[in-house]
Amino acid sequence: MGEFNFEYDHLKVELLKDPGKGRGKKGILSFIANKFFINDSNPDANGKLHVAQVDYDRNPNHPFFKVVWKSLLQGIIECTGTDSKYFPGI
Repeated sequence: MGEFNFEYDHLKVELLKDPGKGRGKKGILSFIANKFFINDSNPDANGKLHVAQVDYDRNPNHPFFKVVWKSLLQGIIECTGTDSKYFPGI
């Protein structure tokens, strides 16, 4: 269990098409994600810093760097305001 501080400004995402279906971006879905689902800055416009509580249990069969990556990913997802239900396995 630990705290994760992730400070950033003007975060934008671009959702990409499935590699099997061709190249390109999903413009309208990227716009919706950026506008309604992702916090674009941390601290936010009110100056509040969002701090994530990371609690990832290590599987003894996984390598150390996978544990570090999963812990970082859990903190990033929570700090950006994204719902972790969209990321199974975390």
